[in-house]
This record gives sequence, structure tokens and C-alpha cells, in this order.
Amino acid sequence: MHMVALMLLAGSTLADAARVQHDVDRGADFAAAQTFAFRPDVPRDEDLSPLTDKRLRDTIRAQLAARGLRESTDPDLWLSIDATRDRSLRVDHTGIGFGYGFGYRRRFGGFGSLGTLDTRVTTVQNATIHIDVWDAATEEPVWRGTLTDRVRDNPKRMARKIDKAVRKVFRRFPVEAT
Repeated sequence: MHMVALMLLAGSTLADAARVQHDVDRGADFAAAQTFAFRPDVPRDEDLSPLTDKRLRDTIRAQLAARGLRESTDPDLWLSIDATRDRSLRVDHTGIGFGYGFGYRRRFGGFGSLGTLDTRVTTVQNATIHIDVWDAATEEPVWRGTLTDRVRDNPKRMARKIDKAVRKVFRRFPVEAT
């Protein structure tokens, strides 16, 4: 019984983790970068609430500051955030049954099984957030981090998930934390 509870807990924890991806221009010189800024020509994404946008930017600022980069009006790196939402259907089947039987062809009788199958269909809202980093001098993209996760209604839980997911995606950022 305890093993089943542990397996369910582990499964729900793993399923609850944000998917994180990154892509990098291997030829970009990140060692020369000392400053960053969010692109002023890219407006706040309408798919993000103002508070979620603020949380994202604050967490990104903290990650870059931990790597020795500082925010500036004349940056080496430009950053932009893009978000999309989509909905998908989630289908869960739960079945419980009991069965017993015996017999061989027509000579012996037997009885079948009893059981139930419960199917639940729910709509799941997902969000994908792209964090793009551009070389300010060349205007070329040099890095992209992508976060994908379910959207939650609980603001405290979303704030923790954003913080955790942004930290996770920045583990792959080419500038090491100091």
C-alpha cells in the first residue's frame, strides 16, 4: 500500500514539472556580455497577465544578476518574452474490475467478471513562454529558453512554478552563475 502511494506521489510530481528547452548560437560571444535590457520595442505579451509578466521579468533579472550581468539602458544583450496559450483535452480512464472463471469449451460452466470503467474528459490550459536573447550590437538572436506548463488558477502556486521553471531554463544559459 505504501509503495502504491509513493508511486502515485512520484508520478504526480514528475507530471507537474514544467518542460524546459533551450537553443543557443554556438558562435556567439557571451563572455563579452556585461549588460542586458528588455527590448522596449516588444510590448508586454497580452497572453500574460501584468503580474505574471512582472514575476517573469523579476526572476529573469535575478538569474542574470547571479551571472554578473546588470540591467542597463545601453545593453550588450536584448531580451524579449513571448507567451502563447492553448487548450487541449485530457482523457483519464479509471477501471476497477473483478473476474473469476473456469471451464473448457461447453463442458464446464463459469461466470464472467464485474467491473466499472470511469472516463473523465477535462480541458487543460497550457502556456508556452519563450525567453529570447539577442546580441544588441548585431541584432542577431543568440539564445532561446522555452518553458511549457499547465496554467494554474492559484497565483501563489504559479509564482513558485514560474520561479522554478525560469531557474531551470537558465541553468543552460551560456554565462555561468558567479
